[in-house]
Amino acid sequence: MRLKAAKENNLNLEQCVVIGGRWTDLMATDAVGCMKILVKTGSGMVVYNKYKNGEFFGRWKDVTPDLIAEDVNDAVNWLFA
Repeated sequence: MRLKAAKENNLNLEQCVVIGGRWTDLMATDAVGCMKILVKTGSGMVVYNKYKNGEFFGRWKDVTPDLIAEDVNDAVNWLFA
């Protein structure tokens, strides 16, 4: 989906950012080279706790968020700081 959007919109994915709360979002984002921001709101807090406690394994453990933000506002403020 990210590759299709990049092609259709002439995007350089290495200059794009994805903000999300699901680990699958971060994995897909990592695979195409975008910056990854994990937010700790909603389901993101469960994901954050698993990440923090080292509960991910396989390919999942190899994905590291570029930022762990409290919420979307925190993520956006960091991006524009």
